[in-house]
Amino acid sequence: MSFYTSLTGLNAATTELAVTSNNIANAGTSGFKRSTADFGDIFATSPLQKASSVVGAGVSLKEVVQEFSQGNIEFSANSLDLAITGDGFFALQTSDGTSVYTRNGGFMLNEQNQMVNAAGQALMSLPVDSTNKADFSEPLTAMSIPRATVSEFQATTNVELGLNLPSQSEPISAVFNPNKPETYHKTTSFTVYGASGSSHLSTVYYVKTASATADDPFNKWQTYVYIDDQAVDPALVQASDSGGDQFFVNKYGELKTSSELQALQRTSADSAQFLITTGTVYKKYSNDQLSQPIVSQPATIASAIPEGSIFTDNLNLTNNKDGVNFAARVDSDKNIEGYGDTFPVGDATVAGNYFSRDRLTNMFKISIDGSEPVAIGLEHLAGTDQQLSGQQIAFELTNIMNERFGDGKRFNFAAPEGGTATTLKLKRGDSAEITLDVQALLTAEKIEGEATAESVGYVLTKALAADPNYADVVVAYDPVNQGFKFTQTDKDKVSAITATPGGTNGASIFKLASAGEVLAPLDTEQDVLLMRGVLPNGTALAAADQRFGIAVEYSDGQFLFKSGQTGDQSSLQITLNTEGEGEAEKLTEASEFAATLFGFSETQSVAAQYSQVNNLPTLRGQNSVPATVTGNAMGVDATESFSVTAANRNLTVIVDGISSQINLDLGQYSIGTFTKHLQDKVNLMADSLGRSVSGVKAVSYTHLTLPTIYSV
Repeated sequence: MSFYTSLTGLNAATTELAVTSNNIANAGTSGFKRSTADFGDIFATSPLQKASSVVGAGVSLKEVVQEFSQGNIEFSANSLDLAITGDGFFALQTSDGTSVYTRNGGFMLNEQNQMVNAAGQALMSLPVDSTNKADFSEPLTAMSIPRATVSEFQATTNVELGLNLPSQSEPISAVFNPNKPETYHKTTSFTVYGASGSSHLSTVYYVKTASATADDPFNKWQTYVYIDDQAVDPALVQASDSGGDQFFVNKYGELKTSSELQALQRTSADSAQFLITTGTVYKKYSNDQLSQPIVSQPATIASAIPEGSIFTDNLNLTNNKDGVNFAARVDSDKNIEGYGDTFPVGDATVAGNYFSRDRLTNMFKISIDGSEPVAIGLEHLAGTDQQLSGQQIAFELTNIMNERFGDGKRFNFAAPEGGTATTLKLKRGDSAEITLDVQALLTAEKIEGEATAESVGYVLTKALAADPNYADVVVAYDPVNQGFKFTQTDKDKVSAITATPGGTNGASIFKLASAGEVLAPLDTEQDVLLMRGVLPNGTALAAADQRFGIAVEYSDGQFLFKSGQTGDQSSLQITLNTEGEGEAEKLTEASEFAATLFGFSETQSVAAQYSQVNNLPTLRGQNSVPATVTGNAMGVDATESFSVTAANRNLTVIVDGISSQINLDLGQYSIGTFTKHLQDKVNLMADSLGRSVSGVKAVSYTHLTLPTIYSV
């Protein structure tokens, strides 16, 4: 028995030691409450025994009691850790719905934003009423805290570096390898942080790829970024305005926001250019200065004078030459006057004028900005006593091309169906009357269809030259004074000339009384007479093919042909004319001369660059737009009809240096008929240099829209 008694004492001591050990082991456990062991004496007796004489039987563990007195409150770095002051427990719920209780207030958020302990057990709570008191009538629910109210880790989004790279370093052409220091010049390392708060080592490697030059005074460096030894592909962030509306920029440097582009897609006639799709517009990555601006330029064909050309000195005004002499003759051996020591050469005889009308008519065809080809020539210079340099010939070509591509009409002398041919009878002083069948004269010169004003003057002059009484009379159309001018070159024969129209349309074309009229002098002299008010009665070039502002220049031994419109969508194509077929095909005489004088090949072209979809860099810049001018407020009520009187009919207009006093027709006008009349008057302007105005549009009573390079 005594052995059993001693054994219970050992067991009690062991239990007390275990409780004490557990208390010590959990000294760092949050919310832990120490325990104490409660022991009792084992006392056994019976009714027949005397209690005072009974010896105890040992010791027994009655219970292990936790002491729930208030512990110390400690602060932690976790804003979700909680502690209870006084009595009570945190109510938790396991994943299977079992309720547990603890005073351990260490909590965190799970993926559902619920407060849970390390074991994933959710903290249960009661909702609060309008007075912020717990509503005990509601069941306990897992406490959730939105992340917006929680202090979270912030990932690194921007890194700003201030660097001073060695300018004297030599460029490296070897393939970059971060493990080979010889493939880069410098490195920079810094720490970046992820969304979870983890740190990462970022290293930037710098490689010099090019040194500064006189043309490009900047060194070029390439950077390579690695994070934790993993290469990072560059990814730029698209710029946006303060409201987050992303910027886009096209190849011309035009900035538009996403909202603006979407609006233009709905409202623009050319909505395709505003689509925000791959390849249509650039994303604008940084709202800084764009690269070198491209000045809007026209499509240009440069044609150099052939090496060894006999016209080189004449075009350049070198070696005592005064220009190309369009009155030069040619002999039977094809030697040209002025291009040798003697003329004619040897036994050759004079064969005529080298710069004949046939040689200068329809020298080449040109298409501008996709127009139908238009024939261009210098026939108005044929046989004239003029010596022109390359620049002067370029000036003449400019005038001709703008006239042929303009909105001016031609003359139509064809007899109407059932009508009679148009004729013009002239009687000079006491000389016999001469009758000129204009259409027949044009047909004899192989001028089919409608005729230019210049060609009408040419055939009339040629017909008069065949009559001795009129051989000195030169007829030419005067665009400045708008009429046919009759110049009597023989001062001894100067007389009054009476002009009488004939045929069905004669009077309406020549603006003469049917009985005839005496032509009035152009000024005070009688040798130059003018048939006034004669305007071409035919048709104009189709509006889709009309072009304005075309220019030809001569510089450094080459002719430069320039389209009127500027920008990437401008285009030019020059084509020489051929005759014959197959092996017999050859250039016409006029085109062969064009190749000799201008240096043309058979076809030369500059194509338009429609690169909006392909997103190619601009070549010639943005397309030009018409210039406009806005007048002052009208002095009449434009909503009602109004009168043009002698007091308000005159105005002066200047377009590109071409000045004219315009006299509006008297009468009643609406604003529509007035703007049309004003437009027509402006487009008839011309000067003595052969320049003319074309393409001016009076679009409203407040605006006057002009062609590409014109300004008022």
